[in-house]
Amino acid sequence: MSLRFLLSVITIGTVIACAPRRPASPPPGVVTLPAPIPPAPTAPVTHGGGDVLRIGPSALRYVVHQQIHVEQQFQGQTQTIDRGIRLFLSATIVGPADSAGYPLTITLDSIRPDSGSMIPPTLNLTSARGLRYTGHLTPTGEFKQTAASDSGLAQTFAQIVGTFRNFYPRMPPGGLTLGAEWTDTSSTNDRAGIEVNVKAIAHSRATTWEERNGTRCLRVDVSSTYSVVGSGEQGGQPLEVSGTGTRSGVQFVAVDGRYLGGEAHDSSAMVVGLPVQGMTVPVRRVAAVAAFLALPALGAAQEVAANRATAYLHPTDVRDARALWVNPAGLGLLRDASVYAELAVQDPATGGARLRQLSAGFNSRGLAFAYQRDVFDGGRRGHTYRLGLAGSSKGLAAGAAMALYRGATKGTGWDFGVSYAIEGRAALTVGGVIANIGQPVVRGLEQRLTFIPGATWRPLGPAAAVSLHARITPDSLVSYAFGLSWQGTGGRFPIGVLARVDTDRGLRRGAFALGISVGGPDRVGLVVSTPGDVSGVDYASLYGLSTRVPGARRR
Repeated sequence: MSLRFLLSVITIGTVIACAPRRPASPPPGVVTLPAPIPPAPTAPVTHGGGDVLRIGPSALRYVVHQQIHVEQQFQGQTQTIDRGIRLFLSATIVGPADSAGYPLTITLDSIRPDSGSMIPPTLNLTSARGLRYTGHLTPTGEFKQTAASDSGLAQTFAQIVGTFRNFYPRMPPGGLTLGAEWTDTSSTNDRAGIEVNVKAIAHSRATTWEERNGTRCLRVDVSSTYSVVGSGEQGGQPLEVSGTGTRSGVQFVAVDGRYLGGEAHDSSAMVVGLPVQGMTVPVRRVAAVAAFLALPALGAAQEVAANRATAYLHPTDVRDARALWVNPAGLGLLRDASVYAELAVQDPATGGARLRQLSAGFNSRGLAFAYQRDVFDGGRRGHTYRLGLAGSSKGLAAGAAMALYRGATKGTGWDFGVSYAIEGRAALTVGGVIANIGQPVVRGLEQRLTFIPGATWRPLGPAAAVSLHARITPDSLVSYAFGLSWQGTGGRFPIGVLARVDTDRGLRRGAFALGISVGGPDRVGLVVSTPGDVSGVDYASLYGLSTRVPGARRR
């Protein structure tokens, strides 16, 4: 029962802390997110006098990162919940404005929980894709929602995303000017599991002009206090909530009327009343929210698209040209030549299927080259060129790969990989990759240095393999992957199959990959990927691979 009350407080927190503003000093463990990324220019907004800013027509994509920590004292014990989620969304403001303001549509692309976050088990996060909120953006910056594409889903996900009423910065009625100061007093009612009323007093000041990634913008500092009162039922039990809190942050508005995002820090103290039991439960809540512009990529609103092969292969179980993307050491394990080509499609089982990635490459005795072309939303394209060199001796292999990123960016990264094969009746291969050496910045996002250790065991000989690997960054263990594969050799058209499951660090399922191939040295294969709940097919890729091994080594 107490856990349900904690979840209620988190839901209330989502409602009262959805405005992204910057904290003066983030709480321990809160991730500082990258600076906003300028998208393609939009038509400028006309400003009276040249220095008056108003949010105007634009079509932008945002990543919103919410982090909430809640503690409660219940029956002499301290109980905590931590939740972190990333919302990938698009916001389209169209003109001209009418008496209610500019028509505005906010569309959820995806919701991704941070590792270890507690998400209600009844929520299917993949079902949020495509959920649209429509309404008007008023001259004062308030989003007045009038409809949702699916009212039932919108109500379900209110406990995760809240409302977008305060997504944009509040503005003076006459527009935003340098040095302007104003105070807003508001009282709003929301349903966050129970009916709640939030009264807030916010003081705002446009403090200075800044350059954000080459875009001139006005910085708005905000500090506010609020109170919350609510009542309702949870699990058939009456519940009352009251409390107060403070919030501070900063937001940025570009000179051409685009909202560039911001960050906020929020803390509150609440009391949960249980009238039937005659008890009160004190609750402390700390939250941080950040929003920044994003460029979409391989179907996941990411700014960099990983090569498709990394979604189904392991760093210790790849020996053909695709090793250039997974573990360059695999290029040197066999003295062979191989070429491959692969294409990836997002949402292949729906009417909205989209080609997202094309890649091709070759390997000739450890010297390899590959090219990857990514198709982003909005007509943008990404290009990655990769060159690798590897060699092996007595079971030990090592290789390096250089990546050149192009297409609205210019960056260079390096990977270094090793593997060691222990031959025997049940062969074991161990190895790993150090990826993103130099931490290149690609389309505005720094690629984190990542260590990927792994192992492959072949208990039944070369045909069968059991593999696992992990992804580790300098500050955390990110994820695990476990896989099984079988490659037949008999018959005219040998069959190969593979299966892989990816989990977070708490071993909660995140994705599945299933594949089948037909052929031996000349092979074609199909791989599909699903979310952890197997609620649909996210991606499907078709590849062709041809390998040739020389009959004898030249002297």
